[in-house]
Amino acid sequence: GVARRAAVAVPRVARERPIALAAEPEGGRLLGDGRYVVPDFDSRKPFASFLPGVGGEWGKPMWAFYVNRGQGVAAFGVENKDGPLLEFEPANKAYADASFKGFRTMLKVSRRGRATELAQPFFAPDDARANRTMIVGMNELELVEVDGAAGIETRVLYYTVPGEDFPALARRVTFTNVGRTRAELEILDGLAKLEPFGVNSGMLQAMGRTLEGWMRVYHCGRAEDSAVVEKAACELPYFKLSASTADSAQVQAIEEGNFAFAFAEPAGGEPAALLPMIVDPDVVFGRDTTLRAPEGFAAAASAAALAAADEVKVSKTPCAFSASAASLRPGASATVTSLWGRAESVAQLVDDVAPAALAPGFAARKRAEAVALTERLTAVVRSDTANPLFDAFSRQMMLDNL
Repeated sequence: GVARRAAVAVPRVARERPIALAAEPEGGRLLGDGRYVVPDFDSRKPFASFLPGVGGEWGKPMWAFYVNRGQGVAAFGVENKDGPLLEFEPANKAYADASFKGFRTMLKVSRRGRATELAQPFFAPDDARANRTMIVGMNELELVEVDGAAGIETRVLYYTVPGEDFPALARRVTFTNVGRTRAELEILDGLAKLEPFGVNSGMLQAMGRTLEGWMRVYHCGRAEDSAVVEKAACELPYFKLSASTADSAQVQAIEEGNFAFAFAEPAGGEPAALLPMIVDPDVVFGRDTTLRAPEGFAAAASAAALAAADEVKVSKTPCAFSASAASLRPGASATVTSLWGRAESVAQLVDDVAPAALAPGFAARKRAEAVALTERLTAVVRSDTANPLFDAFSRQMMLDNL
C-alpha cells in the first residue's frame, strides 16, 4: 500500500551541510569529490551535456540532457529521443525553451509585516537579486540559487535511479530560509510539459495539436479508469496515449505509461507521504499560454487550494506540479523529492514503484549508488597526477565513451 494523506504541509527536515559557495573564482573550480563548480552559470556562454544513461547491472537506464539555462534538465526519457518524458530538442532550441517548458519552481513567500512575494527560482535570466551556481558531477547535477530579496535558498539536485526494475530520474529540491524571520512557503514544483508514453519525436514535430487528442492522464480520478471520480489533483498520475495512433484498421491498446510523483522527505525514519500532483497546465498558468507567468497560482489562496481545483485531464499536453507548503524558521530547510519515469502498468506504479520510493532513505541511498556506479565504471582510468582537473577529465571522457 502507498502512504497517503490529505494535508500537503512539508515538514522541516535536517539538510546535508552544503558546500560554501562564496567568493568563487570567475572560471569555476574543481571540488575534492570530483564535481565542478560553475558560478553564475546562466550568464555564461551556453553549453550542453548529458547525465550518463546507466542503470547498473540490474537496473533500467534513463537519459537526461541538460543545459546551463533555467533549471538545467532540458529533455529526458527512456532508450532514445522517441521515448521522452520531456521532449528532446537540439541544444540551440533547448537554450531558449528550457526555462519555460522544463522543470519549474514557483513560490509564494510570506513573512510577518511584509507583503506575500511570488518567486520563480532560476527563471529570470541574469536576475540581479539572485546568486546562482551549477555543480556538475559524473552522474549528478546540482543547481543553487540564493534569492536575497525573498530570503530563500533553493537547491535542485538531479540523478538517475540505478538498480531498479523501472527507469527514473530523481529530483530533490531543498528550500532553506536564509532570512532573519520565519518564512511561510506555498510551493509548486515540477514540469510545465510532460509527454505521455506512446509519442515519439516525429509525432511531436509533425502532428502537434492533433496528437493531443489521444493524450490521457490515468489513475487520476477520471470515470474511464478510476473507481473514485475526482476532478482535482491526484497523487500517482499515469501518462499515456489512449491507443495507437497509426492510420490503420487495427487499433492497439497501450499499457506502458510515464509517471511523476512527489513526496516530502520527513524527519526521522518514518515513510514519506505522497503530495498531490496538478496535471492541467491551465490550472497553473491560466490564460498565459507562453508559460511565463503562473496566473492560476498567483490568484490562488494556497497551493492546497490550487490542487483542489477542477482539472481537464484529457486531450491536452499535461503538466506535473506537486503542491505543498512549508513553515521555516531562520536557517531551517524542507526538501521535496520527485521521481519521473516509466512503468509497465498502473499496477507496477502503485504496487512496486511508489512503495519503493517512499521507503525511508530511498532518495539518499539511490544518490549514493548513482555516484558509486560511475566511480566504479571509470576506475580503470583513475590517475593521481599533479593536475586534479586532468584526473577528473580522464574519468569523464571514459564515461562519455562507454
